[in-house]
Amino acid sequence: GATWKKVQVPGHKGFVLGIYDVAVQGKVGWAIGDSGLLLRTTDGGESWQLVELPIKLAGNWFRGIGLTPSTNGIIVGSEGLILNTQGDQYKERAGS
Repeated sequence: GATWKKVQVPGHKGFVLGIYDVAVQGKVGWAIGDSGLLLRTTDGGESWQLVELPIKLAGNWFRGIGLTPSTNGIIVGSEGLILNTQGDQYKERAGS
């Protein structure tokens, strides 16, 4: 990003969670953080949506994300967790 601006992002009520990594490719992007914080944008970062996770993923700390130009990517987290992204969708990688 050549320029950045502060935007309001959704979160879990009563919690302040850290964001560890942000990746945006075109209009699609992800922001990840502690305690299962997973945010998604489909408008290049103008707005963000909180992604509700299944309870088994909600306690994981996401540590890094990488996206390809086609917006496919990988999110890595604690305890060997790996999520694959395709556009604005994610799925848990088998065996992670």
